[in-house]
Amino acid sequence: MSALRLKITFSVFFFTYLLFAQENTINIGNDHLQLYKLINGKDVVFYEVQNKEVQFPVMEWKEIPNPRYVALTNEAEGNYARYKEWLAKNKAKEDARTKFVNKIEEYLSSSDRYKEKVILLQEADSISRAYNFLEGFDGSEFRNKQFIYDEKKRPDTGFLNAVLKYQRDLQNTYYGIGYTYQKNNTGGFTENQKYRFKQLEDELERMPKTTKGLVLSENSITKNIMVYVDEDYPLSDLTLKFTYNSSSDYNLVSINVGEYRIKAFFRDQEAYRIHEKFKGYSEISPIRYEVIFSEDNRSFITNAKDNILSYFKSINEIEGNPFYFVKSTIERLNYFAKVRNDGEFSTALNKKKMTGMYELPNLSEAIDYDELKYISFNSLDLTEKFIVRTPFKTDSDMDLFMIIQSLRTKKYYVVNNYLFNLFQNYNHMGDEEHGNGYIFKRVPKEITAEEKALYNRFMTLVNQGKAKSDQIEKVLKKYPLRNMNDVSRISKVDKQTYNRLLKEMRKINDQARDILNYEDENKWLINKLSIKEIAKYEQLGHDCYNLFEINF
Repeated sequence: MSALRLKITFSVFFFTYLLFAQENTINIGNDHLQLYKLINGKDVVFYEVQNKEVQFPVMEWKEIPNPRYVALTNEAEGNYARYKEWLAKNKAKEDARTKFVNKIEEYLSSSDRYKEKVILLQEADSISRAYNFLEGFDGSEFRNKQFIYDEKKRPDTGFLNAVLKYQRDLQNTYYGIGYTYQKNNTGGFTENQKYRFKQLEDELERMPKTTKGLVLSENSITKNIMVYVDEDYPLSDLTLKFTYNSSSDYNLVSINVGEYRIKAFFRDQEAYRIHEKFKGYSEISPIRYEVIFSEDNRSFITNAKDNILSYFKSINEIEGNPFYFVKSTIERLNYFAKVRNDGEFSTALNKKKMTGMYELPNLSEAIDYDELKYISFNSLDLTEKFIVRTPFKTDSDMDLFMIIQSLRTKKYYVVNNYLFNLFQNYNHMGDEEHGNGYIFKRVPKEITAEEKALYNRFMTLVNQGKAKSDQIEKVLKKYPLRNMNDVSRISKVDKQTYNRLLKEMRKINDQARDILNYEDENKWLINKLSIKEIAKYEQLGHDCYNLFEINF
């Protein structure tokens, strides 16, 4: 039946190889936090929080001072008050200045001939001379051209218009925006200031002094909210057990209204409702927070983006699987280090990373390979057990590293991430004894009598199924078939035998599948099976699915 068998191959990565029954609790200790910082380059931001009943403020709509009116009034103080005092004393001159500007503007905009509109210049000139508007011209291209009208000589039209526009803009309180020439006869105010003062007058005159607004009510409500236990005390030295239960939809809302100040965490939608109720008096943090719960009924808040709980859950799972180093893979690595100068063996440092590890005496210091003690894999006692203490990445970057720890000495070591997760000695793929070609192999877990009985019962069924499959193969080998529909040459007796064996094999496969689905509650059995045993079980299922009863 070899032609009917499915050849199954497996590609096993580090994390899938280190499978074990998931726990409901997560341990986080001080060493976990130090390793987190070492790998990620930042501390775990971890604060304790608690649900607390507080008197929560209530906002209500009332008539309040118009904030815009108050702002303009504040702006109007100082220089504006001094300007109004000056303006009251110089009203006649300022009215004349306005009239002067209007005469020039009327002249420039008129389409009449010069001699028909020259009277406008004469009137402007008369005003200018009466109030000395043309004094103090300095630093302009029109220096010494202090005239509006010359009765003896009519100037060039273009030149005259340019002079008039210059005089108009200089004197025009309202159109001189941006002009900063300060005249001695305007009380020290620039034209730009005077324009803004006029705007203030107009706005304050039109604007209502009060408006409807949210204010703090005298009433309050009792509300149970989540607040910091101590906002200034992040946790940096702790040993806690957490339940794998969290919520990552919290936002921090800060409320500042009157003398009331509070920072509290609310779930997503409620946070935005609170923020809207205290509009103008609250801020909502753009950071989403995760609340996690310890076994002693304490609660902690952390940045949801960092996935702290999931991170340490995966670490706990990996820590539960001690491993040995594999001699055959070490020998292969040493051989490559001698004969290869490419890829992961391209530099002297890379070769050392691929054939050894570095002792790490202090978790709080950065990794410096020149300063750390190097230990060759060749020098290791291969019976010594280690555990992985940091997560892995399926990345070929040779600068990435992992931390492992000896269970015997408790010492920490730096190993290369690529070596542990991507390098494989293909000569030993599928060979459990040689770690399937990886640098490590899992330490077998001790099993209970009940677990052993479950394993034996499962493997007995698989082996019985395999025996039925082999018997079916012997029947089919007697009749070389062009395809599975070509059964006319099979004898009646062999057809009966084939159908009986197939029925028995399917029943056996169903019983084995039921054990995995319903009796292996903690997934212990599926993790105990070797790759070869899994392949045998998968082949049994494949045969049951692809073989069909023969009709007579």
